[in-house]
Amino acid sequence: MTATMTLADIARMTGVARPAVNEWIRRFNAESASPFPAPYEEHDGRSYYAVADVQGWLRTTQLGHRATAVDDALFHSSLYQMLLSHPAHAALSLLQCSTGFEEPSLDSSTEVIDALTASYERAADSTPTAVSHADINEAAELVTEAAFTPAAVLARLAHDLGAQRQVLLSSRFSARVTSALKEALTVSGPAPLIIPTDEYSLGLVADLVRSLTEPMSLTIGYRKECAPASLFWAELACRNVEFLDVSEEIPSDSFIIHATPAQPEEAQEYFDGLQDWLDHLDDRGALLCVSSAGLLIEDSAAQSIRRRFLAPTETGALAPLRYSARLPRGIFPHRGQQQGAVWIFKRPNRAAVGNSADAPVVLADVPDVTAPGLISDWVTMLTTPDDALKHTFVRGRTLRAAAAWRSRTHSLDDSVFTSESTASAADLIHTAHQAGWDISSVGLEDTQPQVGMRADTESTRIEYRPWKAATNALTGVLQRLSGSRIAERDLAPEAVAKLELIGEPEILGSIPQGARCIDRLRLEDIAPRGTLTEPGDVVFIKSPRPRALIDEEGGRLVTAPAQALRCRTFRGRSHTPLEQVCIPYLVEKAINEAVSSELGSVYFPVLPRKNVEHLSTVEQQLGARRRQLVEQLRSIDVLRHNLTISIGTGAVTTAESRAQSPPG
Repeated sequence: MTATMTLADIARMTGVARPAVNEWIRRFNAESASPFPAPYEEHDGRSYYAVADVQGWLRTTQLGHRATAVDDALFHSSLYQMLLSHPAHAALSLLQCSTGFEEPSLDSSTEVIDALTASYERAADSTPTAVSHADINEAAELVTEAAFTPAAVLARLAHDLGAQRQVLLSSRFSARVTSALKEALTVSGPAPLIIPTDEYSLGLVADLVRSLTEPMSLTIGYRKECAPASLFWAELACRNVEFLDVSEEIPSDSFIIHATPAQPEEAQEYFDGLQDWLDHLDDRGALLCVSSAGLLIEDSAAQSIRRRFLAPTETGALAPLRYSARLPRGIFPHRGQQQGAVWIFKRPNRAAVGNSADAPVVLADVPDVTAPGLISDWVTMLTTPDDALKHTFVRGRTLRAAAAWRSRTHSLDDSVFTSESTASAADLIHTAHQAGWDISSVGLEDTQPQVGMRADTESTRIEYRPWKAATNALTGVLQRLSGSRIAERDLAPEAVAKLELIGEPEILGSIPQGARCIDRLRLEDIAPRGTLTEPGDVVFIKSPRPRALIDEEGGRLVTAPAQALRCRTFRGRSHTPLEQVCIPYLVEKAINEAVSSELGSVYFPVLPRKNVEHLSTVEQQLGARRRQLVEQLRSIDVLRHNLTISIGTGAVTTAESRAQSPPG
């Protein structure tokens, strides 16, 4: 069996437009050193090219915009299309050719896999096909060989089928939620049973399992009515995930994910279904619900049904809603820019809360977000909080406490601040070596486990403070300093006692630092309220877009419209040490990465004081090394300019030019 592809397949595989392939054919004709492959066969009015020939040609010419095109060729071939057209047959074949598949350790997993196989067999028998089972089996083996594992093939098939059937969540939302869930699963303690309720949530669970690079004890709840023919189940089986059949009974400590989009006119049926899920859970379980913002928050037509569900007057019991949030638009790609929303339910631990009357919606009944098993609290760290005042069943005191907690969390929106994952000690040493700096004397050691493994110590994560909270005069971690207005006529670069200025020109790089000065003796007349910077102060401007610069030396006068931020280590006049502090580098980075001139959109990462104390010495050495390299770079720029002008005008000659000069 030969894998073939059309010219349109070649264009998609290489990431170019279809006319570009026609140009390749004309350019690399039969007289070329690397002629374009000849068609393998022609039918239906189209030419089909052998995948092996196309791969060899691409290796030679290195054309196209995708570096993985050669490796992904079979995923654009006729063999892959055969599997995509017969998903049930493909699932059975790929499960059979999973030679590395391990026998499940739980009897329940064996029962679920048998049920899955039977479901795929029924779907295959009910689907007429002109392709023989032998051809499908052979295609599955060839594509698996190219992808190395059946799980990788099933992941691609499941995603493509999900996109066709429009049952996938947006990739950005899935990546953020799976990142939060993965981090929660590294916390010590037993992992909860995860139960997807629909194909949307099943795809989210598959993304989570796919992201775990290390083995982990993870159990997935299987329900016969949850997307029985979906290939996500086959992928999970090939990844050796343990299963538990929960079709008859749902354990009370489960983590249920419900992600079906619904319209306000379907509110009664939707909320009845949510209540059925909640009835199964106790204070150890949780329910993550993703749907349209109209249904969960905004639409007035569903308000009465929503209110009866959240606070039924018949019973007086409040639904255990822990969190309500709007999500960025486009969570459900097939619904365009419709806004999504998330609800998180978790019954309170009344013994921990104390006052059961305030328990249902309190986020802070477990204030330590590193507590094991609290999947919902980890997801809240990545969502944009909704105005809970729209929910009339919530008490004001509870709202204020929850808002204070949420003000220190990180938004799901990429425009706020993108957090980068931490690096291992080995990675840091290697990076320092590439930069020409020996960091081995610092004695770096890893304290966190690899991703996917459970931690024996508390997991660490960066906490973020919004601009308003970070610069608060009483409780903030940054002190805000205003700039002084200096007229051009007051500049005195030739003064004996000079005071350097720093402001917008220095930040934008239009004037080198130290070029603008005033007479220090006239400081009281020029800027009587001027404040001099200290080493490490971050000078910034807001317009046209936020830009910042660290004043490494200090002792300069900030000029308007620029302002400065000073990292605090003590609280106000009490001089109480702050437990969480900022460092200048991260302050500068946060401002420079802002995408809006509104400073309210800037979030500052804060770190534990004890960690910053360990960091200070290393960072000082790194800063000195950076300044040295920057100074060398400036010297090289000056040398390059002077060398170009001097040799170009003939003022200076080289040995080569003198040797080539004719004798006088």
